[in-house]
Amino acid sequence: MSWVLIILGVVAVLRRTVRRHRGPGRACQGRPPAARTEAPAPIAVLGGRFAAGEIDEDEYRRRTAVLEEHVGPGPKGSVG
Repeated sequence: MSWVLIILGVVAVLRRTVRRHRGPGRACQGRPPAARTEAPAPIAVLGGRFAAGEIDEDEYRRRTAVLEEHVGPGPKGSVG
C-alpha cells in the first residue's frame, strides 16, 4: 500500500512540474502550439543579401525593380 502512495506522489509532483514549465494557459492542451512559419517578404530577403554583401548595388536595384512590378513596393525606408 505504501508503494502505491509513493508512486502517486511522484506522479503528482511530475505533473505539477510539467505544468509549471509550460505556462498557465497551456497546461491541459497536451502539446505546444505549432510555431508560426511565415516566410520573410522577398524585398526583405533581397535587402538582407545586399546588406551582407552578397549582391552589389546594381544587382539590388535591378532585382528590386522586378519585385516591385510583381509584388508591390517594399517597406518604407528600404534602400533604393
